[in-house]
Amino acid sequence: EIDGLRAIAVLTVMLYHAGFSFMSGGYLGVDIFFVISGFLITSIIRREVLNNNFSITRFYERRIRRILPALYIVMAASLSASWFIQTPQQLIAQFESILSILLYVSNFYFLSQNDYFASDAALSPLIHTWSLAVEEQFYVIFPVFLILIMKQKRVDIRLILAAACTISLGTTFFVDKYDPNANFFFTTSRVWELGIGCLLACMPAPQKDTPNLTNIITVISLCIIAASVVLFTNDMYHPSPLTLIPVLATAALIRYTKKGCILYSALANKYVVQIGLYSYSAYLWHQPLFALYRTKYYEHIDPINFLPLIILTFALAHFTWKYAEMPLRSKTLVRYRHLLIVLGLLTALFASISIIGIKNDGFRERFKKYGSIQIFEQQTNPKPFMTECVQHYNGTDIKQILSACSLGIKKTEDFTFIIWG
Repeated sequence: EIDGLRAIAVLTVMLYHAGFSFMSGGYLGVDIFFVISGFLITSIIRREVLNNNFSITRFYERRIRRILPALYIVMAASLSASWFIQTPQQLIAQFESILSILLYVSNFYFLSQNDYFASDAALSPLIHTWSLAVEEQFYVIFPVFLILIMKQKRVDIRLILAAACTISLGTTFFVDKYDPNANFFFTTSRVWELGIGCLLACMPAPQKDTPNLTNIITVISLCIIAASVVLFTNDMYHPSPLTLIPVLATAALIRYTKKGCILYSALANKYVVQIGLYSYSAYLWHQPLFALYRTKYYEHIDPINFLPLIILTFALAHFTWKYAEMPLRSKTLVRYRHLLIVLGLLTALFASISIIGIKNDGFRERFKKYGSIQIFEQQTNPKPFMTECVQHYNGTDIKQILSACSLGIKKTEDFTFIIWG
C-alpha cells in the first residue's frame, strides 16, 4: 500500500507539471512523498536501534545507493539533450543547478532563481531536485537526533517529534510573511511534513479496529487527498496549516490501510504497486522531458501533448529502475567501495563540465550561425543591449551605431529576416 501511495503521489505531480487544470494542487504529491519518506526511514532506524545493529555508515550507504545512481543518469541525459535545445543562458542556469545538486543545496539555488509557480520555472529541467535537497539536509541531522532521543529512556520521543513538527509548521507563518517563495523551498518549512511520518513510525501498532471503521477512515482519507489536489491552487501559501489536511490524510492512509479493508486491494494492486516502484525514477525523468519539450515547442503546447511524454517517462523509469536502481542497491552485485569510486569520479566530472560551461558562457558557439539566439535572449534580458545601443546612438559614426544597435549576422547579403521597430 506504501507503493500504491507513491503511485498516487508521482502521478499527481506529473499531471500538475503537465498543466492539467483539474490538478491545480498536484504539487501536493511532493508533500505525500515527504510523509512516506519520514515514516519509512524512521521505521528502519528504530527497528535497527532496538535490535542493536544500527550503523550510521550503513544508513548513508543505503541513501547513496538509493538516490545517486538514478539521479546521475537523469542529469547526464538532461545535459546531453539540453546541448541541442537550450539557449546559452538556459544552459548556464542548468550548470549552476547541477553544482547546487552536487552540494545538496538545490532548494536554496532554485529559491534564488525562480518562483516555483512562475511560468519560467517550468523551463528548468532540474528544478524538481529541490525536494531531494530538503530530504538529504533533513537526514544529515535526523538519524543522530533520533538515536540520542531514543537513548533517553525518560523522554517520550513522540512528544519531542510533535514539538518539532509544531515549531516547523509555525515557521511557515513568519517565512511566508516575508518571502512566500522561501516558505516553499526552505527545509525548516518542510521538516514538519517529514516529521509527521517520523511521528507515525513511533506510534504503537493500531489495535484491531472493526473493518467498518478502518474502511471509513481510509476512504475518507483518500477522498481528502483527492479533494486537496483538485482544490489547492498556486495562489495559496504553501506549506501552511491547510497543508495539514492532506498530510494527516496521508498519515491516516499509511496507518490504517491493511489487508481486508476496501482500499488495500486497490493500493496493493500489482500494476499500481509497479508504478509506485518506478516512482522515484519517474519523478526524476518527468521534469527534464517536460521542460525541454516546452523549451523547443513553447508556443504549441496543450496538456494533452504531455501524455506521450508521461508514457515515455515511465518507459525510461522502468529501465532506470531495472538496470540501475535495483542492481546498485544490491551489496552482492556491486561493492560499496567500487560504487563510491565511480560516483566520486562522476561527481568530479559533473562539477568540471558545469564550471567549464559557465566560464564558456553556456557554449554560445553552438549558435554562432543563428542571430535569432541573440533576439531570444534579449527578450528576457534586454537592458545590457539597450544600454550599449543608447550610449552609441548619440554618436556620429554610423558603423559604430549599427554595430551596437543591431542583432544577428552582419553581412547584408546573408540576411534571412529583418525586425523593424
